[in-house]
Amino acid sequence: MSDYLKELSAEFGENLKLNYDLKKKNWFNIGGKTKIYFKAKNLKELIKFLKKINNKEKIFILGGGSNTLISDDYYDGVVIKLLNNFNNITLLSDEIIVAGSAVSDKSLSDFAIDNN
Repeated sequence: MSDYLKELSAEFGENLKLNYDLKKKNWFNIGGKTKIYFKAKNLKELIKFLKKINNKEKIFILGGGSNTLISDDYYDGVVIKLLNNFNNITLLSDEIIVAGSAVSDKSLSDFAIDNN
């Protein structure tokens, strides 16, 4: 393992996995492994992580996995999963809803219906 990967593992602990199997991260239970899998708990941690990798890696943001087909090939990059702090919805005005990037389509549509 490279010094770079060791440093990432030490700094981000349990929220960072190396050579991670993505099969259980999509509804179809298919797919290969990724070089780095990172679970971002909040925006501050996500920014810290992105600064640390400093554009050295390809990045894929994984949503809920419902409409995602993952190749069996090895992904030589970073897969980022946004956790619950990215799952917020607010009504800014009668015509504007602000939704976090981890909000599901169903939650967003239910919120829109509930708020006319």
